[in-house]
Amino acid sequence: MGALKLATTPEKIKNFLKLDISPTDPTYNDVMEELGDFITEAAAEAQGHLKTDFHEYDEDGTLIKENPAPPEVNAWVRDRVVQKYENTPAPAPDFSSIDHLRVLEIWRG
Repeated sequence: MGALKLATTPEKIKNFLKLDISPTDPTYNDVMEELGDFITEAAAEAQGHLKTDFHEYDEDGTLIKENPAPPEVNAWVRDRVVQKYENTPAPAPDFSSIDHLRVLEIWRG
């Protein structure tokens, strides 16, 4: 399984949080890097819960088409990043808004 293809970026999160920080600010790169790390962490949490990356694969597991994550997943990742940024430590993730996208594994024993 590949990584989620998200529309969420550090710049979008910065704007959503209304952070008044410009590229000339000495802490700009640190803040943007932290937001990027939070996006990566939140995307991994979402993907681990959903058990899908929304891409298309053939029977051999070869990637056929890389699909973007649905808007609900982008919104969930954004909200989770905001939680992580505003709260240290961040609360446990609440997956209720994306549960309907979860892929249930079928046990074949």
